[in-house]
Amino acid sequence: MEAIFQLGALLLFAKLLLFIIIYMSPLYKHNATQEARWEMFIADLQNYIVAADEVHIRNGGAEIQVVQGSLNHYISKSSETIRVRLNSGNEILFVGVSSVHFQKINSYLVLNAQLMDGSKEERIFIVPPEK
Repeated sequence: MEAIFQLGALLLFAKLLLFIIIYMSPLYKHNATQEARWEMFIADLQNYIVAADEVHIRNGGAEIQVVQGSLNHYISKSSETIRVRLNSGNEILFVGVSSVHFQKINSYLVLNAQLMDGSKEERIFIVPPEK
């Protein structure tokens, strides 16, 4: 009798574990993909800032201007994307953002973003001093 009870409990536990694995797997894959895309965007933004001569906040924190020699890069949110506007065109850096705010504090640039899935991200960059 005890063996039948233990077998029933083991089967119930196995079904519950299988349900959890099947349910959680797509959520984990989505979050991992979103996190990887966000980190690639941060690396791209860091590359723009490292190569910059000057970084300016524009439009009340909705946009930054990255001056690199004679080139001006404007990074801002457009629809659900963060894009960089060059002197001659646009390039999408990240897709899936609902709001973005840039703030400059001394020699730091603070990026606050809310993603479409509701998560909030914040990054701090060191920027060159203003001339």
